[in-house]
Amino acid sequence: MLIHFPFMHVELLPVEPVAGALFFDPGLSGGEVGEGYFRPDGLPVSATQGQALIRDCMAFGRQFKDSSEMAFFGVNSPEEYFSESTSAIKGELMMRLKDEAPVEASPEVANAQFTLMLAWHLEESIIETRGLEKGVRASWDKFGRTLGMEEGGEDEQELALGKVMSGTAPAGSGKAFPWQRVMEALAAFLPGDAVLVTESGEAYDVWQESGIEFTPAPGELGLPQGSLVAEAPAWKLAGRKRLPEKLPWTDRPVKVAVLKG
Repeated sequence: MLIHFPFMHVELLPVEPVAGALFFDPGLSGGEVGEGYFRPDGLPVSATQGQALIRDCMAFGRQFKDSSEMAFFGVNSPEEYFSESTSAIKGELMMRLKDEAPVEASPEVANAQFTLMLAWHLEESIIETRGLEKGVRASWDKFGRTLGMEEGGEDEQELALGKVMSGTAPAGSGKAFPWQRVMEALAAFLPGDAVLVTESGEAYDVWQESGIEFTPAPGELGLPQGSLVAEAPAWKLAGRKRLPEKLPWTDRPVKVAVLKG
């Protein structure tokens, strides 16, 4: 099974989607699984619970001077997520994750799913913001044509547009969720035959620097010519130096494919 990584929405892919590759659905949207998506069975956190926790996190984020910091508190490992919150917020959210996880699922696994829910939510915010930006830009262009602005005034138009957009785009809307945290959270839910497919970007650079060896992708994967594959423990693919004690599932080997060409 080919699964795109780290993005979970086709709108954010910097390259053309790979034929037959799916997108991971962490269950935040609820309802039926959409075409082209993969959602594991038996996820510990329901859509309703996840949405409530997201709302709590939005309220939590308003405590920051720069609310974009909230969106990226996932840059730390799960056990460190709430280190900057008040003790009341921290205790409430972590206790809810613990209480709402089924008996057979550990709080850490529930936290891993919630990490992916946060990434999903952030991606949808980015997509929404891009739509707003496109609409504002189209309106601005129409406004310029109405006023008969000359082509030479494009710099002034761009400057004015930038001022408009600075007041409409939510903080952090142009940044993606840290791929390292997506990697280690995904490892808790990937099927055994999964291959994570990504472009040759930052993640590939980190993997090369850490000494992970890549080989040409076998033809049966159906990847573009020149693509490379490798397999390593999820914690190493996430850029860590050792296995995190509270994330034991990251010791499982994960296959990755890098699109080259």
